[in-house]
Amino acid sequence: MDNLKKFVWPVTFCIDKEEMWFIYKEVNICKYNFRKGIVEYVAYIPRIKEPKMPNLFFRMHKVGDYLVLIPTNETQIVIYNIKKNSFIYKTIIDAECPVFISSYEIGEYIYLIPFTYRYVLRIRKYSWQVEEYIDVRNQIGEAPFFNDSCQVDQRYVLGINPKNNVVYIFDMKKREIIQRDVGDKGNMYEYITTNSEKIVVVDNRNKVIRILQSDFKKENEMWIEGKENLVVNFVDEDKLLIDSIYDGWYGIYDFQGRQLYEENCVTNKLKGDNPNCRGIVYYYNNSVYYYNNSKNNMQEIEKGWIKREMKLKIDECFEEKYFENNLRNNFIEESRIENLAAFVKYFRGIK
Repeated sequence: MDNLKKFVWPVTFCIDKEEMWFIYKEVNICKYNFRKGIVEYVAYIPRIKEPKMPNLFFRMHKVGDYLVLIPTNETQIVIYNIKKNSFIYKTIIDAECPVFISSYEIGEYIYLIPFTYRYVLRIRKYSWQVEEYIDVRNQIGEAPFFNDSCQVDQRYVLGINPKNNVVYIFDMKKREIIQRDVGDKGNMYEYITTNSEKIVVVDNRNKVIRILQSDFKKENEMWIEGKENLVVNFVDEDKLLIDSIYDGWYGIYDFQGRQLYEENCVTNKLKGDNPNCRGIVYYYNNSVYYYNNSKNNMQEIEKGWIKREMKLKIDECFEEKYFENNLRNNFIEESRIENLAAFVKYFRGIK
C-alpha cells in the first residue's frame, strides 16, 4: 500500500500470538498484526487527565479478552475489555507518581512491583480484585525506590535501588523481602536481569556491568568503552542484550564466545521527538521482542539473534481515528491543531 508512510512509537506493549498490543501517545490503545504488517487503532482511554509526565503506563498484560495496563505516572490501573470495548478502573489509594516499575504474571495473579509506592499489589485475574500484598516500607525499613526488577521464576522477583548496592529478593510465596549486598558500598545499581545461572546488574555511575552467579557471588565484570547509561536484558541463556538509553547504540554479548556484537543506530532526526532511546523488551513464546526506539523498528530475537525486523506503519485511516478521538477528549496539544486543519483539508480535497 502506497499510503503506508508514517510510523508510531509504542510506550509499552505485550505480545499475543501474531498480534502486538501497545500504547501510543499515552492514551491510545493500538494493535499491530505481524502477518499483515499494519497498525490498527483500537480505543481511546477515557477518564485519564492530561499527563504531567510521559509514560503513564509502563507495563501491560493480555489476559484472555482483557488488557491490563499497569501505571507508572498515573494513579489508576486500567483494564480494557476488548470484546465489549469498555473500561474498568482501579484507583490506587494514596499513590504518588511514579507508582510501579514493573509487573509479573504468577499463577492466577498479576504482581505489581513498586517504583515509589508503599506496597506490592496483587491483582486477581478476571475478578480484578486488588490486594495490598507486601508492605515494602515495613519490610525494608524505608520508603521504596526501585528503578528496575526482573523475574526469576514463579516465586521470586529481584529488584534494585539506584541509591545503593543492594539486590532485593521478593518472595511472593512468603510475602517477604530479603536484602543482599552486592559489590562495594560505592556501587549503585540501576538495572538488573537474570537467567537460570547468572544475575547481571549495571552500575552506570561507575560504568561497570557486574556478572554474578545465582548465589550472588561475583563472577566477572565488563566495561563498554565510550558508552554510558546502559540497560541489560537476557535474550537467551548465554546472550545479553545491552543498550544505551540515550544514544541508540546496542549490542549482544555472547557469554559462550565471550564476544560483543555491536550495532550503531542513527538517532539525530529522532532526538527532538523521542529523546529516550531505551528499547522496550518483551518475552513471549521462546522469543524476545525488542522495540528499539532510536531505530523505530521491532525486532524478534530467537536464541539470541535477530529473526525478523518490522516497522510499525500506519495509514490515513489510523491517523483519522487518532485525531478524532484525541481531539474530542481534548488530548491533542494546541500546537497540533494546525496540523489537524491541514489533515482535514487533505481528506476533503481542499488545496
